[in-house]
This record gives sequence, C-alpha cells and structure tokens, in this order.
Amino acid sequence: LKVFFLVSLYTRWPVSMSAMNKRVVLAEHPSGVVKVDCMRVEEVPVSPPGDEEVVVEVTLLGLDAFIRTMMDGSAAFHGSTKIGDPLVAFGVGIVTARGASVKELEIGQRVTGVLMAQTVATVPAAKVKAARDGVSDAEHLHLLGLTTGLTAWAGVNCVSKRPEAGEVAVVSGAAGGVGSIAAQLCRAAGAKVIGVAGGERKVAFLRENLGVDGAVDYKRDIDTQLDELAPDGIDFFFDNAGGEILDAVLFRLRPGARVVICGGASQYNGNLGVGTVQGPKNYLKLAERGASM
Repeated sequence: LKVFFLVSLYTRWPVSMSAMNKRVVLAEHPSGVVKVDCMRVEEVPVSPPGDEEVVVEVTLLGLDAFIRTMMDGSAAFHGSTKIGDPLVAFGVGIVTARGASVKELEIGQRVTGVLMAQTVATVPAAKVKAARDGVSDAEHLHLLGLTTGLTAWAGVNCVSKRPEAGEVAVVSGAAGGVGSIAAQLCRAAGAKVIGVAGGERKVAFLRENLGVDGAVDYKRDIDTQLDELAPDGIDFFFDNAGGEILDAVLFRLRPGARVVICGGASQYNGNLGVGTVQGPKNYLKLAERGASM
C-alpha cells in the first residue's frame, strides 16, 4: 500500500554554472515489482534558467504511489516517464536563479511544485508556487500536498456524503500519505474509523499515532478482522488499495453506504498498465444495498 516517505536530498550549496545536479532517472520500464536496476542515479550539469524559468535547489521530495504508475511503458495509467528522464516527484526547494522575465518569485524564496527526483530543478516559473510561511517542507508535501492531504480532503468531503457521527468508516492504505489524512478527517467528522494497513508496524502506527478505533492488517485474514470490528456493516469506505480489500468491504456495506475510489495500490505492480487489474467481484452489493461508488 501507499507509504509516504520524505527524502532530504543534500546539504544546500550555491548554484553556479559549474554546479552538478544529481537525479534519479528511469533506466527501464519495470515488469511487476520495481527493481533497483529499473533506475539509475546520474550527475549532470545544472541547466541555467531560460527567460521564464527558475532554478530550484530541492530540499525535500515526496515519494507518492502515482510515481509507480508512471514508470510503466506506453500504457502507463497517468502517462509514461521516458527512459532516461528523471522520475516525477513533488518537492519543496529554494529559488537560486531566475530568468529575466520572472518577476513573481525572488531569489532565496521557498517554493513547491513538481520538481522531479533531483537535487537541482530548472523548471518553468509557472509550474511552482510560493510556499506558505510557517508551514514546514514536510507539511507542504503531506498535509497540504496535492496528491496527499488535499486529495484526502476532497475524497472525504466532496465526492459523496461525508461520514458522520454513528457511522462506520473504513480507510485502506491508512498508514500512507493520503490514507493517514483521510482517517483523521473521518474521525473529526465523528465516525468510528477502521484503518487498513499491512504489517504490525503500520497497524501499531494506526492505533498509537492516528488513534483509529480499529486496525486491520491486510496480511492476515481480512474478512475475520472486519467482521470483528464492524459486525453491523460499513457506511463509508475510502479506498486506496482495490483488489481483495475492496471486495471484502463491498460485501459488508450497509444500506446507503458510500465508496470513494482514490487509488488501487494493490494493482500498481504490473496490472494497471496492461489491463489486468483485479476488478470488484462483489459490485452487485452496491445495487443490493442502495450504495454508491
């Protein structure tokens, strides 16, 4: 399942024409689980900014699950990263140089945007925005991240009727960048929250750090755990996983339940790009229970 990592890339140094940029590029399209050989680290000279570009010294990157979907070949779900190109990644950094036409960003200003997996990014100024004062790099990439916190907020509050007091909400990938925020938003709405994650360490994180009402380890018997924690069924499901977890929840929906599909991380290693995604077998429960997905 999706896990959000924060990577501090390097100690800051002044960018000059002779500075080098260290980046992680795609060496080959993976088949199934990504192997180290699918990527390589290379050093190239820092590109000077064009007229409408800025040079950004990257201080922090977020490694999101969607990056895996873009590593596949021409059938990649979110578009394909070309061989030899740096991996896509959101980041935060400091502007160290700017083109002549760039007026809205200052040298030394902290910015955030798609900076790619590299230590120094030369990007169009329009592709980054000023970071908020008083908000850390990590908070920008997690709580306020487009593919993390903002995605969770929209999924819980805007896609369907939000969970409410007295309802049971299940969040898969609950230890990840999106799921951890979604679980807390469901708690704030008053729902009983059950988080799903893989392994004892993540399950402990759900209980001890996020304060969920119940935690399911998908590496064990999912059905038994859900029956114990939600014996009367499930009202709201925020799904980051798909596959068997989605089917297990569909089977336990209550009348009028809502299912929000955010991702399908269980299918990202090879299935998504070649049309072999495991679809829901229990989808007729949606009609039976008057539920929506």
